[in-house]
Amino acid sequence: EGRFAENGGCGYVLKPSVMNEDLFIAGDKLPNTPQILHLRILSGQQLPRPRGSNAKGDSSDPFVVIE
Repeated sequence: EGRFAENGGCGYVLKPSVMNEDLFIAGDKLPNTPQILHLRILSGQQLPRPRGSNAKGDSSDPFVVIE
């Protein structure tokens, strides 16, 4: 799905406008701006229990850390 969902299913997406500027150099760093991402987990399979967990039963309560 990825990029195909962004432009009516054709898969073609324009480059960011900063890449079309005359002064753009491909190694330059862009200014960092904080971003808020909303993630939807599609699948989690055979997740191990945390070390030292005394949980019983088949259910697990996994957590995710993103840095």
